[in-house]
Amino acid sequence: MSGTSTGCAGTSCKSPRSSRRRSGPPGWKAHESAQDSPRQLGQLPRSPQLRVAKAILKRICEICREEQALLAELGTLIEAHCPQLLAERGCGPVTAAIIIGHTAGAKRFPTDACFARHAGTAPIPASSGNTTRHRLHRGGDRQLNRALHIIALSRARTDPTTRA
Repeated sequence: MSGTSTGCAGTSCKSPRSSRRRSGPPGWKAHESAQDSPRQLGQLPRSPQLRVAKAILKRICEICREEQALLAELGTLIEAHCPQLLAERGCGPVTAAIIIGHTAGAKRFPTDACFARHAGTAPIPASSGNTTRHRLHRGGDRQLNRALHIIALSRARTDPTTRA
């Protein structure tokens, strides 16, 4: 690798994680964007650490481009299969794919209670004597439960009707 060529020049390596602060070689400013990184690396003195940093940056950019392509493909597949999931606030393409993949269509569950039991969100009676209480079912599909939890958290944060 010579000069400032990292295989990432002129491309956008944006992802939700790209805004996090990262440590780098001496003289590299972590608060700068990923687009400025190739120029900053080109200004540093040549060293094995610089060569490794350029290789890592090139691979990060490749992974970011691959991630964007896969998310676009996933979005297209979900739009074809179940577009109303993406219309729900708080449900992105990955969460929608998890729900579709783990339920094999919600129509196979005759009632909401059956779906809740499958997802592990159905309450189980845990009463003793005069005390009536419930606890959550620890079984069920944990990944589906997590997807539903992510939707609930993001809706609670962004949707005023969910908060009310």
